[in-house]
Amino acid sequence: MSFEPSPVRLALDYLLRAYPSFDLVSIDWQWADDFETHGVWVIVKLGQPSLNFAESPAWAVWPFAIFKATGALHRFEGEGDDYPGAVSDEAIWTP
Repeated sequence: MSFEPSPVRLALDYLLRAYPSFDLVSIDWQWADDFETHGVWVIVKLGQPSLNFAESPAWAVWPFAIFKATGALHRFEGEGDDYPGAVSDEAIWTP
């Protein structure tokens, strides 16, 4: 058993340090019911709190993708609500 953090964990830690004022809104590991891994990406959504968050919780949501095999962190290109297009060709961070 290894106690070293996985590449995905290293990327998530970097992302949270890079955006300290954002909230972690969701993580999608693309798991099936039996926990077999499907898909090659972990989708992370960070939320930038609105100015009146105390009155009405709302975020501007910023999605990122982490490549499971290497931990490379990518932004999304394009626009949309859930998955706004393809991931960027160049990683913004690698472990």
